Amino acid sequence: MEYLSYSKELSLFFEKLRILRGFSQESFTSEIISLRQYRRYLSGEYQIPQSVINLLSKRLGLRPEHLILEFESKRIQEANTLNNFHNAIVNKDFKKADEYEKNIIKDNIIDANNLLIYEYSILLRKYYMNLISEPTFIDDVKELISYSTLFNKNAYSSTELIIVSSLLSFSSFKEKDKIITIIKGFLSHKTYLLSGQNEKTLLLCYYRLADYAGLNGNFSEVITLCNEAINYGKQVKSNYLLADFFYYKALAYHFLDDPSHTNDSLLKLFYTLKIEDNNKKITYYSDLIKNYFNDDLITLVSKIDK
Repeated sequence: MEYLSYSKELSLFFEKLRILRGFSQESFTSEIISLRQYRRYLSGEYQIPQSVINLLSKRLGLRPEHLILEFESKRIQEANTLNNFHNAIVNKDFKKADEYEKNIIKDNIIDANNLLIYEYSILLRKYYMNLISEPTFIDDVKELISYSTLFNKNAYSSTELIIVSSLLSFSSFKEKDKIITIIKGFLSHKTYLLSGQNEKTLLLCYYRLADYAGLNGNFSEVITLCNEAINYGKQVKSNYLLADFFYYKALAYHFLDDPSHTNDSLLKLFYTLKIEDNNKKITYYSDLIKNYFNDDLITLVSKIDK
């Protein structure tokens, strides 16, 4: 359960501070709790109570509220570093990933979800670098997220959803319908998210569903999903994946032989990219567009705007 996971992470944070301050486990826990009970907190068997948090903080010479703030600050810093590491690998920028990895020590990762995204990123890099095959990658990912237990849950961490939804992109993964059910359950609020990044996770789920629908030729569904995602992004004031949704809409309308809506989506894609002021992304999407329209994005937009 989530509260036990948090308790374990906090207990492990105490353990790291104990080592840094030079306490033995016996002297650290003496007259507060038994050593056996302390180790149960570390293993996540029991939730550490506030009274114990207060006493252990005092033994470290810290106020409990300051220790909790430091713990949360470390988790946020850690999440930012690991998200940057993950994104670099997703973008196949392995040089940048190597730079981020210099600041990551696996054994010092506090948050269980952060550790999960780190281990997934390592597997993804191995796959992208052709060090493991696609079937091996899928098997390793399924083991990492305890795949067989996912379908008995009605709540997921954002990291679990990010990882399991990524399996939709792999042709040799044969249980896509099961993953679709999980994602649609989340989008309809039949399942719940246990940890942060709710807005980005929801938009990513829309993206993965739209991508899957497009691969299966369900272009009307692509448009519906993209419109829902765009409207949700407006509500929460997020532009995350906005360019992708306009790109998918343009392709869907193109395959439905609807030039008016195709052109409208291409224009919105172009202006979204201009607002982001990212020339690398403009080049990337221009090359993608050229595969379907025989012209790059800038040329198409100049023709549409005439």
